[in-house]
Amino acid sequence: MRKFTSIIFFFGVVIASSAQINSWPKSLLWRITGKNLTQPSFLFGTMHLQDKRLFYFGDSLYYYLEKVDGYALELDLQEFLDSVIHRAMQLEADEMWDDKKIKAADEKKTIDSLVKNIKEHHDKASKREIDRIRSRRIKRILKDDRMSTIVDAYLFGVAKRHGKWVGGIEDVEDQLTVFDELGKDIDKDELAGSDADLKTFLEEMISVYVDADLNKIEKLMLNERSSRFKDIVFRRRNIKMCRRMDSLMNIRTMFFAVGAAHLPGDSGVIHLLRNRGYTVEPVFSTEKVDPDKYSATLDKLPWIRVEDEKKTYTIEMPGQPSDIDVFGEVFKLKVHIDISTLTYYMSGSAIAQGSSSLDDILHAFSKKMKNGAVSNKRSFEKDGAKGIEATVSSDGNYYKIQYFLKNNIIYMIMAAGENKNLLSSADVKHYFASFAISDINTQTSLGNWHAFTLEDKGFTIMLPGVPRRNSTLEKKAEGTNWTFSVYDYSDMSSGVFYMVQVRDLVPGYYLTGDSAYFVATKENLKQTIKLVKRDEVTKVQGFPALRYDGNAEQAQIIFSTLNVNRGNRVYTLLAGSANGENDPQVARFFESFTITDYKPSEWKRRESPGNEFYSVAPSDFKKKVKDDSDDLNTPNEKREHYISYNPNTVISYEVFKETLPQYYWALNDSSFFAKYGTSYKGFEDSVLTHGQVTNGKLKGHEWVIQMRDNNNIKKVRVLLNGDTLYTLLTSSSLMNSGGSMRVP
Repeated sequence: MRKFTSIIFFFGVVIASSAQINSWPKSLLWRITGKNLTQPSFLFGTMHLQDKRLFYFGDSLYYYLEKVDGYALELDLQEFLDSVIHRAMQLEADEMWDDKKIKAADEKKTIDSLVKNIKEHHDKASKREIDRIRSRRIKRILKDDRMSTIVDAYLFGVAKRHGKWVGGIEDVEDQLTVFDELGKDIDKDELAGSDADLKTFLEEMISVYVDADLNKIEKLMLNERSSRFKDIVFRRRNIKMCRRMDSLMNIRTMFFAVGAAHLPGDSGVIHLLRNRGYTVEPVFSTEKVDPDKYSATLDKLPWIRVEDEKKTYTIEMPGQPSDIDVFGEVFKLKVHIDISTLTYYMSGSAIAQGSSSLDDILHAFSKKMKNGAVSNKRSFEKDGAKGIEATVSSDGNYYKIQYFLKNNIIYMIMAAGENKNLLSSADVKHYFASFAISDINTQTSLGNWHAFTLEDKGFTIMLPGVPRRNSTLEKKAEGTNWTFSVYDYSDMSSGVFYMVQVRDLVPGYYLTGDSAYFVATKENLKQTIKLVKRDEVTKVQGFPALRYDGNAEQAQIIFSTLNVNRGNRVYTLLAGSANGENDPQVARFFESFTITDYKPSEWKRRESPGNEFYSVAPSDFKKKVKDDSDDLNTPNEKREHYISYNPNTVISYEVFKETLPQYYWALNDSSFFAKYGTSYKGFEDSVLTHGQVTNGKLKGHEWVIQMRDNNNIKKVRVLLNGDTLYTLLTSSSLMNSGGSMRVP
């Protein structure tokens, strides 16, 4: 039995939370009364599967579900699925911007390696693959006579069609945390076991559920369960569920649907509700109802007319869609999941990739899907647009997809589900028939452009619309010495994509070479630009800049880029146009870029942690945790590193404090200071000035150094206070001095 533990958890029909065996009447439906309730609420145990045998509910269930005011599942399924969709789309976006992730995602991993990755590294990609393996096995074993959705979601659809309030009694993060916490408990034997063994086990579980036997549900799974497992899966969650139930029942009459294994046991929901003062009693039925016949009596919910943000199309969906913008302005999607049928609806539009044909786009989609097989392909026209339609099957899922091309815009609409018959349902036909392409002005115009400014970044630029922040690209800075601010905008009418990126070095770092940075930039751009049309190092308002333009591979897209190094900040502009070279829109975008004065900073006296020194600085000094980047020239474990960072100018004001050895000796002051100060001079750097300085009573030397191949200037000041050496360092194109430092 042990080998199927996490599969059981996956279904929600899992162990009870106490080894003590109670005598439970055979009922999954329970009435809740007493305490301060004036009307009863109801509790029902579910099983998170699609096997049709589970859906022949008693007539009492439908009767009371129709009478109550609200329906609540463990989770608000709409919120949960929205979260799942956003996570999945985020992964797609990560892969789109990162070739390494694409390659890693295509590598086949054995079950042994997946389990090892989860147990040792908490690898989320391996967890997702484990879930896919489980799901495929379940669908393969229970493929006959399946409903289109699971029990909880079917009842959700019934409640919605009766106009009930719907919600959840857990938070999405609660269940995601459970999966994370149980990661180390995964047993590879459960995944490698035979389908025959798993089918036998599932059939037994279904039989127990259909028989409404809570005693067997409680008893069947008690062996070999750790206290940790019970606490994670049940005790914590059951307590929270009961608190939420208590609150909701005092607002409206409720029908609660939770996994059947949450009901029995001393820590089960029934017992916990009784402990709160409620009377919880079983409800029995006189007959069972065919789910198809009952569903046929319900009214259809009204569909919602949806229009995309750029007003390029309209379409109708069976519910309010989520806006998916993890791809930034490159491709914005509207996604809705009809929980009652587990049908996915998705639509979007994007600037066309030049000469890419609809066949190429469809082929790229099917190739991305695992074992994607294309069928029922046809070409047609709609609203003056060329279109292509096909069905794609992949890994037990089915997709009906249409692409349209009109002017500069590609349109995509898709419906998907686990049941192939859903793709020919009345709802899916309605969805595709409702799609309409809007008339938009395709005449390019240089009027009505707007200034886009980030005052704290020191620039302004003109754009034909309001750009949006691209958090996906900003995350690419994670694990580097940079932070990114990225904004992009797609002008659908002219077929031009614009992006503005600002890269700031984090505290304690500075740009070491302009040419080296530009070489690295070109290497990165070569992944996109295959035919270089322009490669030029120039200056923008006196700052070194790289202009690098060219064509994308297999597409008539011209990419134009500009990188401007302003001290420790880099501005990157990118435009992608399907209109050929010398696009006036692109030219205006680049010509309008203007570097502006930095926002004033609050310079004032600031003391170091421990009050060991003070200086006038733009922010409080923070002591840096020692790492490999510290103390490259002077390996003294007692050397302390403090930084005051100015985010407006991206300048780090650093102070290094070092206690000299007891018997340290130097020939004279000049040689002593020269040893420390010139250690910050590179082999090909130039010393612009060098002289003696004083900070109050402290004496020292100062160097101003021009770094090789760099617009930045480095200033180093070395001060001696008894046996303690202070080194002040800053590097930027703006020389704000650290000359005000004082030691108490």
